[in-house]
This record gives sequence, structure tokens and C-alpha cells, in this order.
Amino acid sequence: MLLALHLAFLTTPPLFYVHGLEASTWMRLASLQQPIDEIFGLALGACLGAWIGAIPIPLDWDRDWQRWPVTVLCGAYAGAVIGKLAGGYLFKGMKMKIN
Repeated sequence: MLLALHLAFLTTPPLFYVHGLEASTWMRLASLQQPIDEIFGLALGACLGAWIGAIPIPLDWDRDWQRWPVTVLCGAYAGAVIGKLAGGYLFKGMKMKIN
């Protein structure tokens, strides 16, 4: 539950603040058709970072840093920072092409 709260507070309020509450904008965000900006990059980076952060969990080293939400949270926050930087500088204005 705490992991879900972390991800929700990390990604959703900035998106609401920047993109507003318009339904068409949120449909474009959900379908990955919105042009990438810093905030959209932050949200995508946080989700991707959390997914990558789950990789060390099954290695079974019995370390404190390897417990359930620790690596996922660290991955989410690192991914959010990297995604914000990449969305602001590398991919600004680009759209994802999904075939």
C-alpha cells in the first residue's frame, strides 16, 4: 500500500498541476500520445524505474536493502529524476510512435 502511495504522489499531482483535468488530455496521456515534457518524463521514468528496481529482489541475498519495497522505491525515485531530465532535455516535444 505504501509503495502505491509513493508512486501515486510522485506521478499524479505534477501531472494534474501541469496538464489540468481535461479528459481529452488525460486520454492522450494514458495512450502515450501526449508530447513528452518534463512532467510526463517524470511519470514515465518513475514507473519504469520501479519496474527495473524490482530486479534485485529475487536474488535472495538476505540483505536489508533488498527487502520488498526498498529497491522498487529507490528505482522509482531514481527513474523519476532521470525521466524528468530526459523529458526536459533529450525527448522534449517528441511523441511516442506505437504501431
